[in-house]
Amino acid sequence: MTARWHSPRSGRYVNLDPVIRGFRPDDTDAFVAIWRSASSVAHTFLNETFMTQEAINLRAQHLPNAQNGPAALFGLLVAK
Repeated sequence: MTARWHSPRSGRYVNLDPVIRGFRPDDTDAFVAIWRSASSVAHTFLNETFMTQEAINLRAQHLPNAQNGPAALFGLLVAK
């Protein structure tokens, strides 16, 4: 089922479902922020020093060498 919102101003329906698109280099900051947020909730035992180093590794090694298909809504990455 498609999530839609009706805009009273334009009278049009807007699709609210994220789309999967190709990774772009300018997605890196959002990827790292989403990863860091999820990791801090899922792995509360990891200290800040470790998380910072892994964020650096994510940027330098993991993202450039992986195939990523981010979900985007209105051009912004979303964690769903």
